[in-house]
Amino acid sequence: MTWSALKNGLPAELSELTDGTLDKNGGKVKFTQTGSITLIATAKNSRDVTVTHELTISIYPVVTAAFTLPEATHTDKSVAVELSTENLGSNAVVWSLEKDGTALDMETALSGELTATGGTVLFKEKGSYTLTASITDELGKVITAQDSITVYPVAEVKLTLPAVSHTDKSITLKTETKETDGLALSYTLTRNGEPAETGALIEGTVSDGSIRFKEKGVYMLTASVTDATGRVFAGTANITVYPVGSAGFYLPEIFHTDNTVMVEAVFGEIGSHTAKWTMLRDGKEVSLTDAAGGTLGNSGGELQFHAKGSYVLKAEFTDDGGRTYRYEQGFKVYPVPAVRYSLPEYVHTDTDITVKTETSDLDGLTVEWLVDNTYGFQDWPTYVDGTLTNDGGTIRFKRAGVYEVTARVTDETGRVFLYESHDKCEVLPVLTIGFELPEFAYTDTALDLRTHGNNQVLPVEWSVTKDGKVLPLSEAFSGGLNAQGGKITFKDDGEYVLTATMTDYLKRSYFHSESIRILPVVQYAFTMPQTVHYWRLTCTYVYNDRNVE
Repeated sequence: MTWSALKNGLPAELSELTDGTLDKNGGKVKFTQTGSITLIATAKNSRDVTVTHELTISIYPVVTAAFTLPEATHTDKSVAVELSTENLGSNAVVWSLEKDGTALDMETALSGELTATGGTVLFKEKGSYTLTASITDELGKVITAQDSITVYPVAEVKLTLPAVSHTDKSITLKTETKETDGLALSYTLTRNGEPAETGALIEGTVSDGSIRFKEKGVYMLTASVTDATGRVFAGTANITVYPVGSAGFYLPEIFHTDNTVMVEAVFGEIGSHTAKWTMLRDGKEVSLTDAAGGTLGNSGGELQFHAKGSYVLKAEFTDDGGRTYRYEQGFKVYPVPAVRYSLPEYVHTDTDITVKTETSDLDGLTVEWLVDNTYGFQDWPTYVDGTLTNDGGTIRFKRAGVYEVTARVTDETGRVFLYESHDKCEVLPVLTIGFELPEFAYTDTALDLRTHGNNQVLPVEWSVTKDGKVLPLSEAFSGGLNAQGGKITFKDDGEYVLTATMTDYLKRSYFHSESIRILPVVQYAFTMPQTVHYWRLTCTYVYNDRNVE
């Protein structure tokens, strides 16, 4: 028995077409090539009679298909399905899908398209899926390839924080999650780009939702979950935390318009911002430049106020976090009272002096008047007669000297203002001069005059009249007179009036006059004998008599 074969009508080696052996009883073979195979059996008997039998069979190729899926994926990830086939020919590949044992509609469950070579698909929902590729060949044989995959949901973690906050403020941390059932949230923190411990920098429990950042900085808070695949889902929130700033300044609570006051300001955490200064005067807003001279900046400055009043100074600034810090202080500015007056340069102790004043900004204050005699302030009644008020008045200096009158005002702050006119008033005394003459004297009488009175050292001018007629002194008497007096002898008889006159610096004259009657000296002569007897009469003859009445 011999075996032979034809392939597609052409002789072919049977060994190239089959695996296995055939003998006289036949056998089992597997065709290794496709096509129309004619298997021919030839038998020869002992009589060399040959008998042949042939059988033609169509051999189809074996279709194979295979693909693999990852063990797990997520609903946001595309899965590449690469279907490898052999001998597919024109046979169609039919794809089917099951979820948890239940057949699904491919278009409903998947996004994407699968063809004879596979494709890229996206599973729309989580679950355990089995994907099957089925091929039915020409003989109706169904070839399948399938693989399973677990599809996990895409977890979502969303954190919400305000964009800015301050270290003294508790804020709400809002955490929203989806598809995180059974997953544990963990939080991490960075500060200024560097990893940081949440417990050290955050007060409160982040899971509770109310937290406070303890220090300033730029933070990124991250909340994350890790699913069974090891995939991490995270949400982040950024926040800038500013330190707590401050605004404050100080200036005296009371001062005057002639004071330059220092405003000492401290603005904590002001950074590059500039403080804004405003002012109220007597309850109404006024321009700082109109109210005072000087400028104010972040460190304060110097001010001198132009007018009295009750003021409120305000300062504020807004930091980068949008928080505004304010401070204000009230104070009162007092005026500087003014008192103007003048005194005459020279007066006498009997002169009434009218003092007229010009005042401003006294506001009910009382002017106190002081007298200075160049040796300091003295007791007013001792040296001055009369009083002065805010409007002035009339006074008289009692004693000669050089005086200044000073006005003194003490306001409610206790500040004492002294006002000096710088007019030195020289007070001259009211002088007197006197001397005495006898009612009469003789032409040979030497009169010794002594002047008296407070004539000080002024020169004394002497004049004399006789019977109402002014005579030169040398003609009226001999001798001389000065300020202290002198010795004189009137030359002729008659009625005389002697006058002493003084004139002070103010041309005021003081005089004293005395009248005197000057009598002539009686002159006579007589003769008598040189010797006589005591019992005899003696005759005396008078001759040459004058001024005998």
